[in-house]
Amino acid sequence: MIDEWEIIRVMAERIYKGRFWAPNDVAFIELAQRKFLAISIDTLVDKTDIPPSMNLIQAGRKAAVSVISDLASKGVKPVGMVFSISMPRRYSIKEAEEIAEGLRRASEEYSFKLIGGDTNESRDLVISCCGFGYTNRILGRDGARPGDIVAVTGLFGLQSLDLRILLAGHKAENYIEKKAVKLVLEPKAKLIEGLTAISTGFVTSSIDSSDGLSLSLYQIADTSKVRIVVDKPPVYPGLEDECKKFEFSLNELVFEGGEEFELIFTVKGDCWDRFKEEFSRRGLEIYRIGKVVEGSGVFLVRNNEEIKLRKKGWMHFKRNSEIY
Repeated sequence: MIDEWEIIRVMAERIYKGRFWAPNDVAFIELAQRKFLAISIDTLVDKTDIPPSMNLIQAGRKAAVSVISDLASKGVKPVGMVFSISMPRRYSIKEAEEIAEGLRRASEEYSFKLIGGDTNESRDLVISCCGFGYTNRILGRDGARPGDIVAVTGLFGLQSLDLRILLAGHKAENYIEKKAVKLVLEPKAKLIEGLTAISTGFVTSSIDSSDGLSLSLYQIADTSKVRIVVDKPPVYPGLEDECKKFEFSLNELVFEGGEEFELIFTVKGDCWDRFKEEFSRRGLEIYRIGKVVEGSGVFLVRNNEEIKLRKKGWMHFKRNSEIY
C-alpha cells in the first residue's frame, strides 16, 4: 500500500532529478538578496478532514488555518491566499456562501488578503488553499544539533480525545471535553508565537505539529540526523483522568493524534533562557519538552529509561497507522 511520504519521495526524485531537496512545510523562492517569497499549500477533504460536528463555515476557516500554521512555523506572516473549491452538484448557494464565510473569517483573523480562486465540481467537498508571505531567512527541519532544546507552543492530547469521543458516539460532558471539541472545530494557528520564535534568531529547526507530535519530531530527527529525547511530555492537565474514564491510551492521544496545530522548535541550548524570556515578555506560552542528542530516532524518558516512540501520526493513505 502506498503512503504519503513514499509519494513525496518519488515525486521529488522525478522533479528534482538529483538536485538537493529537503522536505519542508514551506517552499522558498529568492526574490532578491536575503529576501524570499514563502509559499505553503494544503488541502482539506470532507471525508478525511471534516469531523461530523464541523459546519461548513468552520471547514472553510480550517482550510485556511492549516496553511497559516505552516507559514507560522517558519516565522512568516501571511500576506495573501488563493484557493480552489471543488463541491458536489447537490450543494446549494447557501453552502457555498458558508465556505466563503469561513475563508473570510480566517483572512480577518490573521490579516491576509484573499486574492481569488477557482471552483470545480466533484463527488466530495475539497478545499485547497495556497498562502504566501515574505521572509529574510530560510528555516527547515534539518538544522537541529546536539545540545539544542526541543520546545512546543502548547499542550497535546485534547484534539485526539475529542475525535475519539465523537467516533465512539459520546457527548462532551465536562470542561475539558468541551474544550477539546472547540479546539477541533475552531483550531488556532500559533502565528504570533511563530513570528516571535523565529525573530530571536535562536531557532535551528521548526515544524507544524498537525500530523501528530511523534511523527513531527521524527521528521526533524530524521532530516537533521539526530536523536530527540522527550523528558517532559506536554500533557494537557486532566487528560490522564479522561483516558482512564474512556480507557484510552495517554501516549497515543499525546504523541500520535494530530490536528493540534502547535509549533515545534529546536532552540540553541545556550540561548534557551533568552528565548523563553522573550515569550514570557510577550505573554506567550512555550514549553520545553526535551533535548537533541547524538544518534537517531525519538525517545520518551519513563522511569529513568528511554523508550522509543512509535513513528506514528496522521498520514494520508495509511490512516493513522505506524510508518516503517
